[in-house]
Amino acid sequence: MTPLRFVVEGSPVGKMRPRSDRRSGRVYTPTPTIKFERAVREAGALALASWIATSGEPWSLVGEFLLVTRGFADTARAIDGDNVQKSVADALNGLLWTDDRSVGGAYPPVRVDRRKPRTEVEVVRVLDLTARPRLEARDVEATLDAARQLVKAWTIGAPLDVPLALLEGVVQGWIR
Repeated sequence: MTPLRFVVEGSPVGKMRPRSDRRSGRVYTPTPTIKFERAVREAGALALASWIATSGEPWSLVGEFLLVTRGFADTARAIDGDNVQKSVADALNGLLWTDDRSVGGAYPPVRVDRRKPRTEVEVVRVLDLTARPRLEARDVEATLDAARQLVKAWTIGAPLDVPLALLEGVVQGWIR
């Protein structure tokens, strides 16, 4: 499966904890999280439409997915990469997957890029439950090995295309 890639312009925003209004007792999501998740969902929807048109492949919400997020902030303030990943995963619920419980991922530390703050998003379907519901043990082990190599490569800042090509080869092996 061809990875789905897109970029969300602007500084990444980590998932913020719900807040409560002391007067009304109402629990709410902070505005920066809402705005960032809306931007992610819009960019994801456009990327999905383009991906379907160019790949000719259908997109199924059923399966297991690998989500990679790379954040580039406009300031040096600390932004937690796993909270950015959580915001992205939540924003894409119902669009790319049924629920983010079916998503694993890698999230290198958020870096600084004052000229072009952004969040790069890459999604790969690791397991398509509609195409092949039962896997052999060797397929699962190959996927785990590929995922370990992906995480290692992203941790040291290797280019995204190198490890994704490895995972894509594993996925293509399942489809044959």
